[in-house]
Amino acid sequence: MPKFVTILYLFLCLTVACDERSGNPGSKDVEEIVFEPCISDKLDTLSTSSLALQNVDSALVDTAVARFSRLGNVHSLVIVKNGYIVSENYFNGFGASDTHYMASATKSVTSLVTGIAIDRGFIEDVDVRLDAAFPEFYDSVDVRKRAITLRHLLTMSSGLEWFEGSTSIYGNAMKWAIQQFPLVFEPGSKWRYSSADLHLVSGVFTKNTKQTLKEFGTKYLFNPLGIVSFNWWPDRFGYTTGSTLMELSPRSMAKLGLMVARDGCYGGKRIVSSDWIAKSTTGYLDTPVIYSRGGKYGFGWWINKFRNYKVVMAQGSGCQGIYVIKDLDLVVVFMANMSDNNFTTIQDIVASNIIVACDPNALPTKNK
Repeated sequence: MPKFVTILYLFLCLTVACDERSGNPGSKDVEEIVFEPCISDKLDTLSTSSLALQNVDSALVDTAVARFSRLGNVHSLVIVKNGYIVSENYFNGFGASDTHYMASATKSVTSLVTGIAIDRGFIEDVDVRLDAAFPEFYDSVDVRKRAITLRHLLTMSSGLEWFEGSTSIYGNAMKWAIQQFPLVFEPGSKWRYSSADLHLVSGVFTKNTKQTLKEFGTKYLFNPLGIVSFNWWPDRFGYTTGSTLMELSPRSMAKLGLMVARDGCYGGKRIVSSDWIAKSTTGYLDTPVIYSRGGKYGFGWWINKFRNYKVVMAQGSGCQGIYVIKDLDLVVVFMANMSDNNFTTIQDIVASNIIVACDPNALPTKNK
């Protein structure tokens, strides 16, 4: 994008941001909260080691890397075992410090930032209602929409009809989704993929905290993790895009994965409560086989089982992912720009090569 176009875009975002957001975002006066301590003998700061020192089968990892590289326009594959990067691979001109478009893997970051806001008292809980955040948009709408809560939005179960690929939620922000999207099922009754739901999370977030996801996330998530190089673009009304438009480096994604594996701790500090990590990575609703091999969906995370190991997944179009297998102390990060059909092969690489490299006795059960 030409520099002057970028500057104009950002200027327009800033100048119209107050039209919907109830004034400029600022800090809410919340008392200092004492969080549960981080007590663990496991490494909780990303470091480097070798496959051999971490008892990982190098031949199987080599096979995994070779299979991944043959998929096409792949960019990175990083494997973290016991808190150590044991295999770091880059392809097609990409490197360790390059930020990369995460697509819908952004949704899992939105969940983390939302959890921190709940932990710190900026948002009461996941049962706050959408109509409380945007009462001005609820005149003459389906009365059933008043039941939509933050919980429904995080689990993609609002019932609002959304066709993936539509740009209307980003062009018209919250008002369009609330007033124009018909309700096709009762909120919370089932799962339906919806980028609109996770962007509406951003609206509820900002109305409650008076800060955008990006502003709050920078202070309470990215800075404590030492993540300084990232992008997270807003819609034209100034709301951080809750469903997509984030850019992170593979190592930054690995830090997020390790923090989740450590129940919300990193570098000896509590970043997110273990309660939120547990709740957000619990599978609440079944997803169709086409998504995540028919697993479940939590608060912005996909939940599945590979060889009887629970796998918590952030996934984005183009084949972006953070896979956390806590019981193996394993995090796998991959980035690419190719058809989503390749997710099936990537998940098989993780299940058949990487997991088995860490546990030779892993049961060869069918993924669920």
